[in-house]
Amino acid sequence: MMTKVDKLNQQVEATRREMYAAYERNPKDPYVLHLSQTLDSLLNELTHALQEHTRRDVSRNL
Repeated sequence: MMTKVDKLNQQVEATRREMYAAYERNPKDPYVLHLSQTLDSLLNELTHALQEHTRRDVSRNL
């Protein structure tokens, strides 16, 4: 079973690849900015999910 962190990692990598491809086609395409903003949002979600995961692991070991 995939964790939330695993799913977010997959989404981050897929969005990053799509953004790079869009940039290579046309760096001035507004879609590149949209993908960049989406990637930023996913990275923020991933950071929060990793922090939550770490907190849970620490509390289990107390």
